Amino acid sequence: MSTAAASPVQRLRLRKILREHRSRLELTQDQVATAMDWSLSKVIRIEAGSVAISVNDLRALLDLYRVADKDGLIELARAARKPPWWQAFRDQMSADFQYYVGLEAISSRMQHFQGMIVPGLLQTMEYAREAFIGTVPELVSDDDLEVRLAIRRHRQDEFFGQDEPPALEVVVDESVIRRVVGSPAIMRAQLCHLLDLSDRRHLVIRVVPFARGIHPGHIGPFIIMDFDHEEALESLVYLEGPLEDAKSDDLKDVARYRGIFDRLRSMALSPDETSDFIRRAASELD
Repeated sequence: MSTAAASPVQRLRLRKILREHRSRLELTQDQVATAMDWSLSKVIRIEAGSVAISVNDLRALLDLYRVADKDGLIELARAARKPPWWQAFRDQMSADFQYYVGLEAISSRMQHFQGMIVPGLLQTMEYAREAFIGTVPELVSDDDLEVRLAIRRHRQDEFFGQDEPPALEVVVDESVIRRVVGSPAIMRAQLCHLLDLSDRRHLVIRVVPFARGIHPGHIGPFIIMDFDHEEALESLVYLEGPLEDAKSDDLKDVARYRGIFDRLRSMALSPDETSDFIRRAASELD
């Protein structure tokens, strides 16, 4: 999958549509390359979504495919060439994280487990600042800290600023709620923020209490992302860490982590019980 600067989502949508039009006419990639006077590799790269197609090339290709209504696809091609918001932060983001961020807001469903800190999408900026400093203090300069916080704000705005955000299901270990990050005041504000967010119909938060014993979350934090069929994207699992991250869309990896998440959910409190639990924890910080 592409990790190029332009949005991978628009490219992959366009890729799917172009392949469908070619298949409809029963043309091979080689035949298309010959008809367009392109190299075969150019056709392959366009259909793989690894390069953006120019508007002029797209018009010519759609003529070949006998597509009458071109306007929607041309707009899609233009969107695919437009740099995403995180373009300005590329030097501070790994390739895997760039790819993940490019897909986060357009997923249909996300399942997130965290055993140490509040997931980034749900953090207040005060909590996020203290979490960054406390996790890798020797690696976070003042300038780097501000960049990390700016990325976090953009992610939250992109995700929650939509009319219909993706369904987000979060499971956290009790230690996430109990561990005071920054100060009691910062932690109390963070817990109240979680309570406010839990009222959103697209968001479910659950806590696995200490009393439930050992659980499979000891493997570390992870996120499972699913997409609607029209996105032409496969489900993936993203492993998030302070020093390095990784992603995989291997079906076996996704299935393994989905099983782990199901196990964690089964051990967790219900959403209503979780809200009561968080409310009590916040009151203890008064």
